[in-house]
Amino acid sequence: MNSIDRTRIENVQRSFTRRILGFNSNINYTARCKTLSLEPLSHRRLRHNLIFFYKIITGISFSAFSPQWNQTPRYDLRNYEATLHINKYQVQQRYKFFIVLYSKLWNKLPQNIRTTDSILRFKRLITTYLESIDLYKFVDDLPLNVDSTSNGLLRL
Repeated sequence: MNSIDRTRIENVQRSFTRRILGFNSNINYTARCKTLSLEPLSHRRLRHNLIFFYKIITGISFSAFSPQWNQTPRYDLRNYEATLHINKYQVQQRYKFFIVLYSKLWNKLPQNIRTTDSILRFKRLITTYLESIDLYKFVDDLPLNVDSTSNGLLRL
């Protein structure tokens, strides 16, 4: 699915929330979603992709390309446990692959989430964590960033 399709799908929820609250409402889309206890679709997609990535790492789901764990250093580094190695590539397009993008996001997660041994606990922890942070800062150095044409949607 390309970014145009994602924007169109998100616009359906955008117009739906606008209709429910009334067209005179001057609040933005994310505030409307909070008011209606909805999650913006881009945030939901990020959460579900991280859950799918967890399943790939733990072997619950299959992927032809699996990420590589970093070697444990001889000395103790803070927040280094359960991080993934990110290869350097000659071709810039390779950095947009799912495994590469979500390896970077995985390494940004707190250690207690990365070392979780249960899928149910991981889902609960990742949901709580993503609700407590600014998602735009969380994905700031990725090549997907924020789409300026869609009022701050995450382009994942």
